[in-house]
Amino acid sequence: MTPTVPFTLGYFAPLPPAPSGVADYAAAMLSGFRALGDVSVNESGLVNLYHVGNNRLHAGIYQRALAEPGVVVLHDAMLHHLLLGTLDEHGYEEEFVYNYGEWQRSLAKALWRRRASAMGDPQFFRYPLLRRLAERSRVVIVHGDGARRALLAHCPSGNVAVLPHLALAPVAESHWTTLDAARERERFRREELGVSSGELLLGVYGYLRESKRLPSVLDALDHLRAEGIPVRLLVAGSFASEDYARTWLPRLKAHPGLLLRGSSGERTFARLLDAADVCVNLKYPSAGESSGIAARALALGVPLVVSAGEEPGEGELPGGSYVPVQTGPAEAASLYTALAWLLRDEDARRAVALAGQQWCRDAMNPDVVCRAVWRLARSAA
Repeated sequence: MTPTVPFTLGYFAPLPPAPSGVADYAAAMLSGFRALGDVSVNESGLVNLYHVGNNRLHAGIYQRALAEPGVVVLHDAMLHHLLLGTLDEHGYEEEFVYNYGEWQRSLAKALWRRRASAMGDPQFFRYPLLRRLAERSRVVIVHGDGARRALLAHCPSGNVAVLPHLALAPVAESHWTTLDAARERERFRREELGVSSGELLLGVYGYLRESKRLPSVLDALDHLRAEGIPVRLLVAGSFASEDYARTWLPRLKAHPGLLLRGSSGERTFARLLDAADVCVNLKYPSAGESSGIAARALALGVPLVVSAGEEPGEGELPGGSYVPVQTGPAEAASLYTALAWLLRDEDARRAVALAGQQWCRDAMNPDVVCRAVWRLARSAA
């Protein structure tokens, strides 16, 4: 009789204080897993689980996921920038051809020459380079149907599971429903941010890069203020590159409607996010990524404005829990329209916020998500 091998989950992920939203997610999931069974961090188990994102921080984890296939939680529905940052010219060209065929070799050469613009050039986002990971993994877990389709386009036989993003914080009693929370929020806005009781506040959070769409956000802010709406913008986060900081920091500092805060600890970040009347969480070009900032905003009851894909929110957030903004040439006008509506209509903000909180409470419950992932890992073993 063959003895039963005890189930141990090998766990490979960046963890705090690594400068990545994936680290916070991985830490929350690890805490949930430890209540379910044995977990070995950075050591192989009966089956391994890998958190993979689209940057060089995940390079070693990506390579191990290929060498020792297991379960992958894919946080970005593309790996182009990860591979662009770790491969040399020959390796990049061959990886591109492996994904898209020999007839695309000339495109690979052209993209390599333009690699310095990769974070802002939509063409790089059209080629996610997912085939090798999709083929090798036992199961790939994604957070939306768009990501699932991207995986299956590269590997039609792949085993892909769609699960909601795990909530990174408990659903809080918010200022919409609790008088004490409303008073504390108002005190923080007034004393820490200098926002008066008659002012409204927009918020942009996290790593500041091209995909945050700062030009469109500032354009919408200027139009709203020109119309007499008493609104300011809080930009809370750090710049993803020195070049981007040199471009934008002087303009942000000079703007009369701007409040600037750098990176902060978890508690302060939550208070800064809760202080906003609307969280503007645009992402374009998009890597099909799940958003830790959106997850936190939902838990706190902060209305979300997000970039809409071809099928906005499908498989990740239900309609009514966020407000979509068009991408492309209509982006600035669409953002202005969405913000003007929300800022003028407190009942609309309340409805979006409470719908988001309910979704977070029901679908993003860490216990529910962790148990679902644990079952997938046991099945993969």
